[in-house]
Amino acid sequence: MARVRSTFLAGGLLAPLLLTVLTVVAPSIAEARCTGPGTETISTMSYNGLLRVEENPVNGTCDGDNVYRSQIRSRVGLWTAVPYIQNGGIWSPKGSASELNVWTPYQYTDTNSYSYIMLCAHNPGKTNWICGWGSNSLVLATPAGTQPTQSQLQYVNAYGVNSNF
Repeated sequence: MARVRSTFLAGGLLAPLLLTVLTVVAPSIAEARCTGPGTETISTMSYNGLLRVEENPVNGTCDGDNVYRSQIRSRVGLWTAVPYIQNGGIWSPKGSASELNVWTPYQYTDTNSYSYIMLCAHNPGKTNWICGWGSNSLVLATPAGTQPTQSQLQYVNAYGVNSNF
């Protein structure tokens, strides 16, 4: 009986720990930026509770023509907002916005109207980038004047799914 109780006790103590590990390892995937034909959704990226980047698809971009049209803006002075898109396994920057609270347009084309999107912020006077999705973001250390590496961007593991554009 003591052995059965200790097994249940150990299982009861380990189950929350296992759930925590699974929660940390699972990617943070948000709803689609185009939630369906003609339905655009605004995206954000925050770090330490501070809104850093906003991304707003242009009305009409969710039309099924494989061209995603959007705009991005930095919400922190002296920081540049950069959208990164992954299609086919490679993350690529698709424009940038340097002026505080000024929407800057960007667009990209793909062949299947399906990609991942990650929002990043960079202070050009510093070496760090902050990348992620929603409130799930990480600081990425980079040499001065460089962008995050593919392995750094893959490690962030927080992105939105963009489809039906």
